[in-house]
Amino acid sequence: MSDENRPGRRQPPDGGQAGRNGAAPPDALRMMRECFPNCPIGLGRAEPVARTSHAQAGMAAFAGDLLYPERTLHRYDEYKYFASVLAGCGRDAGAHEAARIGAALENDEGALAQTLLCYFRNSREQGLSAEMLHIHRNTLIYRLNKIEKLTGKDPRSELDLFNLICDYLVYRWQRAERPSPAMQ
Repeated sequence: MSDENRPGRRQPPDGGQAGRNGAAPPDALRMMRECFPNCPIGLGRAEPVARTSHAQAGMAAFAGDLLYPERTLHRYDEYKYFASVLAGCGRDAGAHEAARIGAALENDEGALAQTLLCYFRNSREQGLSAEMLHIHRNTLIYRLNKIEKLTGKDPRSELDLFNLICDYLVYRWQRAERPSPAMQ
């Protein structure tokens, strides 16, 4: 007998369909947004083990809030590649590289990190990124060159930009205050 058909198992009014395939029940989302208006909300996939979904939601909320802070709802499927980077961080030599790059980006009161994230969000559009940062286009170019000089990676290259974003995400993840694994 499947777990869902076991006697005594209470079914929600919708027959248990809400919350499947990464979709949370609309009432639950509305209530979360009302109770926590300025807090990022992460949604994990519907998984057989709730802890897995919880971990996915946490990584999606963390990555989403860093990459797209104007959004409040972050679905795991939108950030699964970044989440897989976070899930493996600290287990290889790349963690040291992420720490070096993250520290370099947070010099100058975080201006380089802010520039990199804005440039990423705006799909490497220099004019739009400069406008969003309220700086001159030449200042943006200067900062991109400085990022390349400090990190050895050119943010104008798609692959290098992706690596820079992943390294910065790992750097921030390693420094974030989270409950210990036993508490999650």
